[in-house]
Amino acid sequence: MEDPVSKGQKRPVSVFPEIGPIDEVRMYRGEKILSIAKRIAERGLDPRLSAPLALDVFYTYYLPVPLVEGQGESDDEDMAFRRAVISAMVRSENVWRAKAYTTADSLTRGLYKLIAPSAGPKPAGAVGPEKTWRYCP
Repeated sequence: MEDPVSKGQKRPVSVFPEIGPIDEVRMYRGEKILSIAKRIAERGLDPRLSAPLALDVFYTYYLPVPLVEGQGESDDEDMAFRRAVISAMVRSENVWRAKAYTTADSLTRGLYKLIAPSAGPKPAGAVGPEKTWRYCP
């Protein structure tokens, strides 16, 4: 895998501002995700499905609250497509239901159990049944 900067190209940027520029390690992760998707599909994928898009999909599930930046003036066609796909995903209730089964959410719940009070009433702002409430500011 060659670094796009060494070829004189601009480094791709994630649609998530907290991720920012996609470095070599993150690009490798995106390429591995795309490779797995190709094997699962058992056929060629749409050429618009790129390693940066695969990485943004990964972070859609990994980040606790993924926020997509608005369209920028310097967005190229690939970035506009990725932003549209990820924005649609973030708005989907199905993605939020599936996030309960991701590694990141499991870790968050595990840490919360360590620091949460073991008894007491639901705090203000908490939602859900008594035994499974979550704090939602």
